[in-house]
Amino acid sequence: MERKNKYQPIDCDYHDTLEEALVLKWRVQFDYLDDDGKQQSYIGLLQDLKTEKGEEFVKLENESWLRLDKLTHVKIHKEPK
Repeated sequence: MERKNKYQPIDCDYHDTLEEALVLKWRVQFDYLDDDGKQQSYIGLLQDLKTEKGEEFVKLENESWLRLDKLTHVKIHKEPK
């Protein structure tokens, strides 16, 4: 299956911050664009990060994977859940 949009790599510092939130179990709050281009929100913990075929993804608590270039706004709550 071919992707609708070509992946746009995110800044390495931004990726490092998400990785830190994952490891330290910080709660995140972010907005993102779904596959239909509609704005969605997420509040919770990150479960995993992966790179596949040059695209970076984050795994959410509901087990879904979200491509990192779909994030439009991120807030990290630097305290354990």
